[in-house]
Amino acid sequence: MYPNAIRPSGSEDPAPLTPDGATADRPPTLSAPARLLFRWLSHRGTASLEEVIALGMPGTDRALVELGALGLLHRHASALAARPYHDVLRETLITQAQVLGQAMDRLTEGQRRLHLLIAEHDALLGDSAETVQTLGQPGATQDWLAEQPLRAEHRLATLIPSSDYSDEVLETSLARAAESLSRGVALQVVHQRSMLAHPRRADYLRRLEQLGAVVRLREHVPFRMMIIDDRAVGCALHMPGGAVETFVLRGQRLVALLGRIFESVWFDADPITNSAADPIPADVGGALTRQHLTILRYLAEGATDQGIARALGVTPRTVTRRLNEIYEVLGVQSRFQAGSAARRLGLV
Repeated sequence: MYPNAIRPSGSEDPAPLTPDGATADRPPTLSAPARLLFRWLSHRGTASLEEVIALGMPGTDRALVELGALGLLHRHASALAARPYHDVLRETLITQAQVLGQAMDRLTEGQRRLHLLIAEHDALLGDSAETVQTLGQPGATQDWLAEQPLRAEHRLATLIPSSDYSDEVLETSLARAAESLSRGVALQVVHQRSMLAHPRRADYLRRLEQLGAVVRLREHVPFRMMIIDDRAVGCALHMPGGAVETFVLRGQRLVALLGRIFESVWFDADPITNSAADPIPADVGGALTRQHLTILRYLAEGATDQGIARALGVTPRTVTRRLNEIYEVLGVQSRFQAGSAARRLGLV
């Protein structure tokens, strides 16, 4: 507590000081003995500890502690001296400036790290951190849906339940699709079959395929969904009361679960029949059931018998039996020939 280990003989380290007169509105001050001792030492120059004690001034021990804590005392040989007030003030200001500078450096570095961690949240935890974000306002939903095709890097898979779209919306959608496809993004889209009932919307589907998207149609599409690079999924649901809420889900398990839903809808949907495809013979169209067509689509995607069985909830033996039935109807003898015939006939 005393400068250079100075301590009055026979004394113990005192308890921490409570500055005289300190309040919430008033800064601490030195005690009267401390002021008197500092002025006496300043005029005297130097004095031994014994001389200081011999003054018989009440509160000497506390005065020495206060002056030592402020750095106003200096030990010179065996004597005490008062340090110049302005030197102590200048040194204290310099020290405080250094401490403040170091604190600001640490604060700046902490802020930099915090911003970086927040910015990299998806990249670092996108495959494992499971989150559900609600986009409350319709505008926020539209902004999110419009932004994602521009942010996708590898794949966009979408379910689109409505068919009531204006020409402006369709043209904007084509522009976004063209931009994504030009960057090598694979685009899979399932629309409702009712799109074909409107000439301009049917033309939109054909133009979308011409751009390079893979488009399929289904009588009923359960809800709006967009899968972005298998890292996030946006779902728009009609809630009780008629309101529509959009949720953005992230996390490996959540994305995988919704990916299975998309896959189920995808393989149950029909491709847009290519105008260059051969007409489907009546005996073929009548002999292939919905399950046969679904198996054909899985087959075209390179799925194994076990994978098809798991997706359809049947046994591998059932899949093998259905494949043999498909071979017989199409007049082929292998999976490859079946896939080729299915594509030629516009079945996949």
